[in-house]
Amino acid sequence: AIAAVIAANDSWDDWTHVMTDKDNVFVTPERPTHTPWINTNVWSDEYVVLERNPYFWEVDTAGNQLPYIDKLTYRDFTDTEVYVMWCVNGEIDCQGRHSGDFFNYTVLKEGEANGGYAVQVWRRTAVQGVAPNHTTKNARVREFFQERDVRIALSLSIDREEIRELLLDGFGRSTQYGPPEDSPYYSEKLANAYIEYDPDRANELLDDLGYSERDADGYRLWKDGSGEVISWVMLAGDQEASPTILLLTDYFKAIGLKMLYRGADRSLRQQMHKANEAEMGLSPMDRNLVPLADPQIWTARTGTDSDKSWSAAWTAWYLNPTDPIAEEPPADHWVRTLYANWEKLQETADPDAQKALFGEILDIWAEEIPCIGLYGDEPRLIVVKNGFKGIQEGYPYDCCATNYEAIIDDATWYWDDPSQHMD
Repeated sequence: AIAAVIAANDSWDDWTHVMTDKDNVFVTPERPTHTPWINTNVWSDEYVVLERNPYFWEVDTAGNQLPYIDKLTYRDFTDTEVYVMWCVNGEIDCQGRHSGDFFNYTVLKEGEANGGYAVQVWRRTAVQGVAPNHTTKNARVREFFQERDVRIALSLSIDREEIRELLLDGFGRSTQYGPPEDSPYYSEKLANAYIEYDPDRANELLDDLGYSERDADGYRLWKDGSGEVISWVMLAGDQEASPTILLLTDYFKAIGLKMLYRGADRSLRQQMHKANEAEMGLSPMDRNLVPLADPQIWTARTGTDSDKSWSAAWTAWYLNPTDPIAEEPPADHWVRTLYANWEKLQETADPDAQKALFGEILDIWAEEIPCIGLYGDEPRLIVVKNGFKGIQEGYPYDCCATNYEAIIDDATWYWDDPSQHMD
């Protein structure tokens, strides 16, 4: 019987594929769920409609079953600028993702009256960060990124104050990737590690590593005698390099390093990461508001298909040693301490012991700088339609396990006049 089920779907090769899809509400809407709303169709459709779950477990203080809102509709899009225009035209009731970047502030604010909405300003806790792949297939780039002093030199070469002034009107906070300042897990040592702008010191570090020879354009040469320029490829989602990437390119050039750029859509980037072909990524490094809820970036467990993955082959080995790109890290490498402390954390109930174990992880990050943080605490814009209640300005904004719907329970959101929002 199972063979017939597998044969009926071209995407299924064995029973594990069937099980995975049947357990995924995004492709199997009829799967029971405990969430406030349930899918009525699949997420590959242009419009996706969710209806309230009659078996949702939450009630309000008066005993009314949540959620208050009966139906949600999501619309697919491929162009962020078009999506922002939907907001301006009043077609969106509430949204923070995709339209919430600070560079959209002016156009969204100017559209408030016409669109019948207000722009709330939240604080995004994620840190914009550079993720060099320590285990990339390119042997020379791999050796280069595995050098601690190379990563420190890259960090020292970046003028974070200039980036924030040019791109965020001075908002945000220069920092490495760590918990935000108001977190009980905040590490000042990590936050401030090598974030000063010191290109002279960066040049010294690279010279001391033996990368002192340069070509006529000032680019450093690999020290293998090939005469070739040190270069690597930054992989990100925009077809053209973003302002941040252009600035990084200039900073790295100033210390003799050549960073090229390749833009690719998410599916292609995921393929490249999974094949261990990616050399460097740029991404908001999130999941830091409630660090122990999902510390996958700090513990080198980010999926091998992620822009945040900084040790793809070692991560593959840790998560699944049979993965084609899996490589066991050296026996004495500090990444093993990250794995070990994460395993101990999961077995530890005492909060103080958990904090101590996690503190050791953050100390390693402060010493080794696996990734290079740029800035955090940037303003995050949330578009909220007039009359839509329950979501308030000023909260921290994070992704995934601690996103804004988890901070302010979206099952309690409501319209002040529901009759104006009925089908």
